[in-house]
Amino acid sequence: MAYGRVRGLVLIGCAALGGSAAAAAGAREQIDLCGIWEVLADADGKGLAERWYEPDVPAGAWQPIAVPGSWETVLGTKFDTVAWYRKTVPVPASAAGRCVLLRFHGAATEARVWVNGREAGSHIGAWTPFTFDVTSSVTPGAAASVVVRLDEKVGHNTQGFLPIVAPHFGGLWQPVELLLVGRARLDDMHARIDAAKVDPATGNAVLSVTVPVIGAAEGEQARFLLFGPDGAYAGGGDAPLGAGGSSAFAAWRWEGRAALWDIGAPNLYTLAVSLPGDRAVFRFGFREASADGHRVRLNGREVIVRGVLNWGVYPPLLAPAPEKERFRRQLRYLRSCGFNLIKFCLWLPPKELLAVADEEGMLSWIEYPTWHPVLDKAHRDELVREYTEFADHDGRAASAVIRSITCETGASADLDVLREIYTLLKQACPGTLVEDDSSWIGWNRIHDFWDDHPYGNNRTWRGVLRGFAQHIETHGVKPFLLGEAIAADTWTDTRQWLDHSVDARPWWAPNWLDDQLRFERCLEARFARPGLSLGADLRAAGRKYAMDMRRWQVETFRETMPHSGYVITVIRDTRLANMGFLDDFDAPKWTAGEWGWHGAIVVPFPTRGDRRAFGAGEILKFTPCVRVAADGRAAPEGTAVWRGPAGGRVELAWRRDGAANGISAQGPEAELPLPAEVARPAPGEVVCAVSTGDALRSERAWEVWTLPAPRAVPAGLVVYGDDAGKGLAAMFPGAAAVDAGAEIPEGCPAVVTCALSAPVLAYLERGGSVFHITAPVRGSFRDEEIWFLRGMAWAPPAPEAFFERVPREMLAYLQLFELGGGSIIRGEGLWEQVDPLLAFLETHDLHRVRPNLMLFQTAVGRGRLAVSCLRHEGPDNRAGAWLARELADYLVSGPAPSRALSPEAVAALAESLSAETVRIPGPWRFAKDPNDRGVAEEWFGQTFDVSAWQDLAAHSAEEGAIWNAYDGWAWYRTTIAVPAAWKGRRAKIVFDSVDDMYEIYVNGKKAGGYGKLDRTESSYLNRTSVDITACLAPGEENLLALRVYDWGGGGGIGGAAALTTGPVEEGLDLLRR
Repeated sequence: MAYGRVRGLVLIGCAALGGSAAAAAGAREQIDLCGIWEVLADADGKGLAERWYEPDVPAGAWQPIAVPGSWETVLGTKFDTVAWYRKTVPVPASAAGRCVLLRFHGAATEARVWVNGREAGSHIGAWTPFTFDVTSSVTPGAAASVVVRLDEKVGHNTQGFLPIVAPHFGGLWQPVELLLVGRARLDDMHARIDAAKVDPATGNAVLSVTVPVIGAAEGEQARFLLFGPDGAYAGGGDAPLGAGGSSAFAAWRWEGRAALWDIGAPNLYTLAVSLPGDRAVFRFGFREASADGHRVRLNGREVIVRGVLNWGVYPPLLAPAPEKERFRRQLRYLRSCGFNLIKFCLWLPPKELLAVADEEGMLSWIEYPTWHPVLDKAHRDELVREYTEFADHDGRAASAVIRSITCETGASADLDVLREIYTLLKQACPGTLVEDDSSWIGWNRIHDFWDDHPYGNNRTWRGVLRGFAQHIETHGVKPFLLGEAIAADTWTDTRQWLDHSVDARPWWAPNWLDDQLRFERCLEARFARPGLSLGADLRAAGRKYAMDMRRWQVETFRETMPHSGYVITVIRDTRLANMGFLDDFDAPKWTAGEWGWHGAIVVPFPTRGDRRAFGAGEILKFTPCVRVAADGRAAPEGTAVWRGPAGGRVELAWRRDGAANGISAQGPEAELPLPAEVARPAPGEVVCAVSTGDALRSERAWEVWTLPAPRAVPAGLVVYGDDAGKGLAAMFPGAAAVDAGAEIPEGCPAVVTCALSAPVLAYLERGGSVFHITAPVRGSFRDEEIWFLRGMAWAPPAPEAFFERVPREMLAYLQLFELGGGSIIRGEGLWEQVDPLLAFLETHDLHRVRPNLMLFQTAVGRGRLAVSCLRHEGPDNRAGAWLARELADYLVSGPAPSRALSPEAVAALAESLSAETVRIPGPWRFAKDPNDRGVAEEWFGQTFDVSAWQDLAAHSAEEGAIWNAYDGWAWYRTTIAVPAAWKGRRAKIVFDSVDDMYEIYVNGKKAGGYGKLDRTESSYLNRTSVDITACLAPGEENLLALRVYDWGGGGGIGGAAALTTGPVEEGLDLLRR
């Protein structure tokens, strides 16, 4: 609010109360110290000894720097230690007889301040403002030297998550100012305003205000003036100061009718508090958030949280202090897409940004910047001080209705410390919901609501949601919110980046950008077609895949948990992942129209088996379902009408339940007809028109596919070996069944199998055709589970003959539904040897494009091989069976593949079939090594005593809890028997994932490892191996000692571990053993 308007309001209020307006209005003079300062790096720690804080210290190598801003703009993004700031500032003559305060609104991270060579004070914590009284250090009318020593303190308890997705920032990143106030002054930074006592039915509200006063004299009074959202005077009064001296305070209470702050109704009040020599102005809203059973209520009405995560990434800035209008544009875009909340994830926004959320009527959730911190009694005093400052900073924000003490910290947080902080926040921030830990539902201990971060796939989503419902039923009913979830990556727009920077790469450029440029050039050379832009095709396919995934998960969540809310990850792309709503240049990836399905009214589309493909002439069966929320108003009544691609009509009406406010309407299973006949798979839409009593009209549509009759089973086709529960016999009726190990009949046109074997490989090399569906059995192509949020499904434009039968866009779409098998085949070593029919292109948290495979064909010797890790089985999976028959027929009658497995790869298949593997089941013996003593003390030795070590299962919840609270070195030990027959054979140890790097010792000898401490190489989510032949003792028990280093987040053994005699090289390690 402009100063002139505030002053005018104050004068009006003083006139209403009577008395001297000039005396009551007070006077606080603000002198902006922003602009150009000087900075000098002190990585060697010389500054204190050389007294750089003195006013006359030589100029030396000091460099100009803009304040506010982060020092990386001058010192570089890799500078993370200590630096000094200095500036000569004017102190006006009007400071005579007044207190001079020096205020920093944010300094990262530990600050010591000198004025004219005298130390003014110190402060630790990057996020909150602090003020020093420097009256005795300055002379009115003379310039003053201000010097600040800052230590960035990487790893500080409250550094948050931002350093994971951007370089760690330091410096004076928020404004600096001088304040000239009276000898008695208001401590506005620690004012407490309680505006949460409201009666939504009548509009009555109670306001309680307490403002500390410093330097007050006996008998002084403070004046309070309240103005409504329209600027009209709403009330006021004079209040005597309580107590006295340094602990004085001014308290005031007001009761009356108030316009409540709500979603889309940003009714904000202005409170001016004055002393004869000082004045402070506060903006706030009357509102109350509460928990009521399963429901979150705002001002008594149920509200469904529909939020978006924000990590505070605002390039080119390193510190999260964007211009207010940039942030406002983001909020308005999100509102247009149906969202009502922004979650500040592990950073504390400047007050200016909270004010924008207040002004826009957008809810906010503040997750305080403690990710995997040390929350114990030893740090209790420091933590209580910082959280008190957090509450002082954001406690008056009307939009801030939800708060999380920490994120993904777990049982390592001391319960007594958590309880004290929880109580502190509940008292300091009345009318809000607070939880201890935004993480996983089983970790909540002190909380007003349940929370979870269930990243995952469509295929497992319903089961995950059932688990949440069971947990809540068992452990107590409270509101349930997904604190972060429903992420999905997209494909980077390389053209934009080439236009922006051909040579240099700014810090926020995707880590995989250069490799994506290489990958796209290779795709152009391989798949270029007239009129097709592969870059545009990839971008469009990636955005559609992400939207389809998110939409189904949101709609299914609203269907199954109708009173629960969610926060979608994340508002903006980062250098680690392209899962933002906005791209690298702040442009929206989707229009508000493309988000038209989302908002206060959500219409799920549940079908049997969550199918999206049906046979021609089949009846499409679904459950009509509507979920209606209320944003700042009563939920509207209305009607929904569904129509199918071949007509039909289904109608569902809903009426308001005044008590619940939100509406969950659901009808019995309904039917819509589909086209009676199609020559090839045909896309269509089920359209739902929604009409509400408040005259709103909207439509949403779902893509469905109609399939022709399946191909006939080729005569003589053989189903070979155990089908591993895949139902191959039912999929290929009439096919001959041949036991594993038996010879394949002469003249057989094609074999369908879940496991390769020596006879199958020989048949392939002689010229046979094999359709292989992966399964968790020996001899199957090795597939692995993956989060499909990590990339995108994409079918290339060739081979045309196949995609004339099977539309490429249908494959990518149905992979999210009935075709989704939950796994991929690592394709980096195979990509150039096969024709990919459906790929999964992965870039998430990688420095390259990883081209995985879900369906491909290739030549093997004179034969043809098609491999699928898609889902073909299941009673509600017509598409899977139809595709299997199409693939078998294509192998027999379609053109030959354009690529072939190399002789080395074919030899590796044969070697894998005869190889032996010994799995390492655990448990392991485990111990942390925070001081890195293990190597020197030979913790890997065969005689070293590990009796004090704990048993720990790899990839367990217990292991996760340990590493979530610890970064550094640790050791795992176990013993394993190795067959005597391995003597003379090459043996390797293989890890699917070790977070973040490791060394392996076998029988007391170091065999090797993977990863680098400078973080340029990591074994996290990276299948790695070490040759241990020289250290192994076949026929005996062997000691394995694994030394693991984790540099952030979770850690440990994140997947399977095994010893093997088979091939392990990329592109050769193809089969399960």
